[in-house]
Amino acid sequence: SLNYLNTSSAINITTPELAAVSFCCLRNLEYAFKSVLGITPKQYLIKRRFQLIYLSIKYDRTTSIHQILNNFGVLNPGRFAQDYYKFYTEYPHQTRNSK
Repeated sequence: SLNYLNTSSAINITTPELAAVSFCCLRNLEYAFKSVLGITPKQYLIKRRFQLIYLSIKYDRTTSIHQILNNFGVLNPGRFAQDYYKFYTEYPHQTRNSK
């Protein structure tokens, strides 16, 4: 599963899709993630998505934050900004403006 995620360009993959490409059921996928990483696959996918968005906001200065969020399939930028703040203790525009 982790190999697939690291080599794939899939951004918004779901846990059922991840289980399918890993040739296992959801329950076994959850057991594997919890035993190896200590978190569920869903938690991992959320963290991964936040990290990809963070890196894009921080290092892609030519694309607007709004466009980056659209590229990652974020439907509600206001809600995302709140969740982003909980995750990074700063808002996306603060990440963009930091050095």
